[in-house]
Amino acid sequence: MNVDPGRHLRAIAKLTVSIRLAVSALVLTAILLTAALSSLLWWRTAEAASRQLASTINEQIVAAVRKEVAAIVDEARAAHTAIRTLFLQNVLDTRDADKREFVFLSQLQSQATISWVAFGWPDGSFFAAHKLGDRRLEMMEISLTDHAGQRRIDEYDVVPGDIEFANRRFEPTDFRVADRTWFKTGLAAGEPEWFKVMDHPTGERPSIAFAGPIDVYQERQGVLAVIIEYTRLARFLSQLEVGRTGTAFIIDGSGELIAAPDKDADELHVAKGDTTLLPLARWRS
Repeated sequence: MNVDPGRHLRAIAKLTVSIRLAVSALVLTAILLTAALSSLLWWRTAEAASRQLASTINEQIVAAVRKEVAAIVDEARAAHTAIRTLFLQNVLDTRDADKREFVFLSQLQSQATISWVAFGWPDGSFFAAHKLGDRRLEMMEISLTDHAGQRRIDEYDVVPGDIEFANRRFEPTDFRVADRTWFKTGLAAGEPEWFKVMDHPTGERPSIAFAGPIDVYQERQGVLAVIIEYTRLARFLSQLEVGRTGTAFIIDGSGELIAAPDKDADELHVAKGDTTLLPLARWRS
């Protein structure tokens, strides 16, 4: 039988090409698989690194905000301690209206985040200094004997380095300090503590109060409270820089919103901060 050498060689050549193509395909597949696997590993590593970085940044932001809030809390404590010391040392009498007004106003002006300095007597009388934004203050007194059922209000304009009397008026009021938790608890307590406060002589304003008893010569004179309205916390948050697009919130242990950033919030203007990122903040907390 005759064999065609050319045909045989062509078959061998075709087989060789097929083997080469198969080997090339296997090599290419191996390269693609290796590249894909490397990309997947790189992506997972990058994602893990990004998550870690984001977590670290978030922790740093939370720590910074917590530190600033702690400073605000310390300011309230310091103001309470300063006034309490004046009472305890008998430098200031709780019934000395002129000196009391001066001391309360000085603390209110020196601490930017404090909204109220208030005092309640065991007989139910009440006196307070209260900010009305940054340009006005009011001093108020509620007596059970003098103008009973009314709140005396003296308003002052804040001028550079001083205050100027603006007007005096009387308004009907049903506010009774004896019904307030911070007063009832403080009157029976040994040391000051923190309270959540909603009701004020001016209406409902969510706040926190550092309140405690004042004793002079072992006789209880009443309860002193330093109060921070949440609107002041909202303004404080608006001054923080949280990355390029971040936002800081203050949330209590139950997840309830305390404050969202609002540069215009104060004792006259309720907070209207943007809470778009609040769900994310709650999730990360």
